Amino acid sequence: MLTALKSLISDLSGPAGRRFDPRDQRVAAAVLLTHVIAVDGEVAPTERNRLLQLLMERFALDLASAESLVRTAIRRDREAVDFDEFTGLLTRTLDEEGRREIVAMMWDMARADGQVTEFEESAIWRVARLLGVLDPKSFAEEARRSPRDGQTRPDEE
Repeated sequence: MLTALKSLISDLSGPAGRRFDPRDQRVAAAVLLTHVIAVDGEVAPTERNRLLQLLMERFALDLASAESLVRTAIRRDREAVDFDEFTGLLTRTLDEEGRREIVAMMWDMARADGQVTEFEESAIWRVARLLGVLDPKSFAEEARRSPRDGQTRPDEE
C-alpha cells in the first residue's frame, strides 16, 4: 500500500494548488477515497483519474485543487491510526444522506479498476459502520454489483 501511495503522490506532484485545512470535511472524504483505492497495494491510472474526476464533481474543484486535496489526503491517511478521526468529522458535519453518499463514492472508487477486492470491501464496511449508515442487506447487494456495469451479478442473486 505504501508503494501505491508513493506512486499516487508522484503522479500528482506539481503546482501546490489550493491548501486544505485538515479539519475540512473534503479532506476527510478524500482520505477515505484515497485509502480505498490504495488498500489493495496498487493505484491504477483509471483509479487515479476517477478519484480526481469525482473530487472535482463532488466538491466543485478545478484540477489543481483536486490534486492538492489528494496530496493532503494521502499525507493525512499516512499519519492516521484508523478511520475514526475522519468518520467522526463526517458524522458531525453531514446528515445521513451525505454520509451515505460518502460510502457510495467509496464503492465508485473501489470499482474504478474493474474489480472490488476483499480489502476494499472490508474498508468500506468499516467506514459505513463508523458513519452509522451500515445496512447489512444493502451492503451485501452493493458488494454483489458488477464493477463494470453496476448491475447485480446473476450468479450471486
